[in-house]
Amino acid sequence: MIWKSRFGGWCYFGFDMQTRTNKNAYSGSITQGLYEVNSNGGMYVPVNYTSTSMTYTRTMKAYSLTNAELLALSGIAASPAIYYLKEGTKELELMKLTAMSAPYSTEAMGGDFSVTLSNISTSQFNTI
Repeated sequence: MIWKSRFGGWCYFGFDMQTRTNKNAYSGSITQGLYEVNSNGGMYVPVNYTSTSMTYTRTMKAYSLTNAELLALSGIAASPAIYYLKEGTKELELMKLTAMSAPYSTEAMGGDFSVTLSNISTSQFNTI
């Protein structure tokens, strides 16, 4: 992950684990009736919904960080630009911060950090 610091510089960090969660949605209605038979004898359900859309989130975690690392990573919350760098490529994707956990405590020696990012674009497919 790469982000713009509120102080003007660029920061980056690699995480121990990540999860990608897709969210799909339908617009319009989906046929609830029986199958129909086409002229070749094949069965199908007529499509009468208008479109589908897909978005996703990425949740990334880093384990056993020091208090100094947690404090530095908490600056992500004030970042105007956060990018996800796809592993093994040079592709950057602009994302938005959805959630973050950086439990900084003077009574602990550190902790785990997690961040959830959402994509800023929606893939949409229309049917006629």
